[in-house]
Amino acid sequence: MKLLETIQSRLSILTFVSIIGLLITGMVLSRGSSQFQGLFNTSTPYALALAIKHIMVVLMIILALVRRFVLSSPSKKKGVQEKAKVALLLLNMAIGLGVIFLSAYIAAL
Repeated sequence: MKLLETIQSRLSILTFVSIIGLLITGMVLSRGSSQFQGLFNTSTPYALALAIKHIMVVLMIILALVRRFVLSSPSKKKGVQEKAKVALLLLNMAIGLGVIFLSAYIAAL
């Protein structure tokens, strides 16, 4: 169990660094697009999809932070805490798939 926690700890650092890298590259690519009209502008299908994607990414970051820092604290209710971690992980994965599909949609516009 200790090995698994060590691996998760190291991978979570990589995850946060990767998310920051994706945010930076996304901002650079958005600025280069002629269809980009602002961060949360919803006047065109492209802008709406991009705004939804940004909201989903922010939600993913919040879920990852809660899972990492709130649910990692010692608790007497280990079983409940582990179930909550798994539920947040699955939710984060589902949102991640949504982000991928939105990225494909945006690229097709």
